[in-house]
Amino acid sequence: MIELIRGLPPGTLGFCAHGQVTTDDYERIVVPDVEAAFALNRKLRLLYLTAEDFIGFDPGAMWNDAKLGARHFSGWERIALVTDVPSATGRQRDGLHGARRISRVHRG
Repeated sequence: MIELIRGLPPGTLGFCAHGQVTTDDYERIVVPDVEAAFALNRKLRLLYLTAEDFIGFDPGAMWNDAKLGARHFSGWERIALVTDVPSATGRQRDGLHGARRISRVHRG
């Protein structure tokens, strides 16, 4: 499951991942929110936060993430992945919208 983090500054989107993030999560939550934000902003900052119960992304969610990143390739100002899952700082980071500039923060 993934949920929108509310209260972030304009031009910044945040999502908190819980358990297994599915294709349906991306199609219902991430894609519409990102597309709506890009309709209002030329550049976006993105925050991914993994909750304590985070397991991972299923292959369909990773594919949707890659497609979304490619569609807005030059639109990502910054992307931050905040996690205490050691493997996510490498493997999951590589799928985050094909980001060229990404900040990694390991909370563990």
